[in-house]
Formats: sequence, C-alpha cells, structure tokens
Amino acid sequence: MKIQRKNRDKTGGRTKGTPNKLTNEVRQMLVNFLDEKFDEVVNIWNELDNHEKISLFLQLSKIVLPKLSHDIVNDEPNYNIDFSHLTTDEIRELLNESD
Repeated sequence: MKIQRKNRDKTGGRTKGTPNKLTNEVRQMLVNFLDEKFDEVVNIWNELDNHEKISLFLQLSKIVLPKLSHDIVNDEPNYNIDFSHLTTDEIRELLNESD
C-alpha cells in the first residue's frame, strides 16, 4: 500500500534499483546451506516423485537465482529503422516485395 503525502517528496529509504542488503545476505546464506548439504539434498531428491521434484526445483530456483527484470525476459528485437527518407512509392514498393 502506497502512502501519499501532500506537498512533500519522499525522503529516506532506498532509492529505486538499489539492492536490498538483507535479501542478498539471506540468499547467500541459503546458497551456502544448500552447498554444504548438497549430498543430503540429492538423497532427498532421489526419494521424490516427479511432481515433488518439479516443485522442489522451482522453490530452490527462486532462492538462488535473481529475479529477471522485464527487460531481460523480453527477447523481442528492438529495431529502430528510419523510413522518413523514403518516398511513399518506395515504401509501397518495399511492402509489395515482402508478399
């Protein structure tokens, strides 16, 4: 829930995009724990059914992998092509060639 303050800018706190130190520390602790307990995790993994394996994998990946931002996930190419120098006839010709 966002708190609105009248006639005042937000001050203090983390600026947008600044990593949360506590989150990084907890993530590193969990990564270290999983590294130390790797053999036990493998033994538990081998006792799970496929559904449980998928669930465990997804839960562990949330812990050890950083969340992807929308910019990283969006793999569509960003083409910035300037057609302003072309005449209308040249654009029509290009469009007809693509058929």
